[in-house]
Amino acid sequence: MELIPLKTPLIKPKDNLLEIFEIALKKARKTPCDGDIWVISSKVVALMQNRIVTLSNQLTEADLSKKEADIWLGGKPYPFAVKDGILTPRAGIDASNIEAGKRILWPKNSWKVAEDLRKAVMQKLKLKQFGVEIIDSICHPLRFGVIGIALSWSGFEGVEDFRNRKDLFGNKLKVTRKAVADQLASAASLITGEAAESTPFVLVRNAPVKFTTKTVKPRKFQPKDCLFAPIYNSKFRNLKI
Repeated sequence: MELIPLKTPLIKPKDNLLEIFEIALKKARKTPCDGDIWVISSKVVALMQNRIVTLSNQLTEADLSKKEADIWLGGKPYPFAVKDGILTPRAGIDASNIEAGKRILWPKNSWKVAEDLRKAVMQKLKLKQFGVEIIDSICHPLRFGVIGIALSWSGFEGVEDFRNRKDLFGNKLKVTRKAVADQLASAASLITGEAAESTPFVLVRNAPVKFTTKTVKPRKFQPKDCLFAPIYNSKFRNLKI
């Protein structure tokens, strides 16, 4: 598998990501092929949508987080929420790579954005198989640092079901699903970075994924079915996401 970094100038609100992608490809002397996946930082998708908010005395970060949350859980110093089916601090609101006093929200309708961008690239370049993935960083309990996570994807199967497959000793797997999209997100986030890398796009080539032309529906995992359910309190465990 090959990961090709695509650097860009500073992306501004309402910029056209498809045009910027084309320019970045030309500078890198790369042309997308059948079977490639375009991985995009969620921040630049949010910028394209102008999902930027200025904080004020009337709108604090806590107020904004509650407003953005689908389910507000709270806590200090980093309050948690469920946003788009994902458990995340501050409902995905970020203060990095934006002017002081402003915040970037998660993209709106990211599944549709991924689908629309995939179709646009395929039509323009006459491709038969192509994927698009929108990613962000997230932390895991009891682990240092952040890793990549897929907010949405299109054109490939982002979760591969290994249940009922047999291991080397003939044992049937009972719960294992392979988080293909999240694994790609983590690999790409090593390149997109977290600070001033100016690399919001990664072109992934020869990824071991199953491509599809079907529209991918948003995936949501219920707390009661989660492996960590035993440590959730009853209120969260019984939530419907």
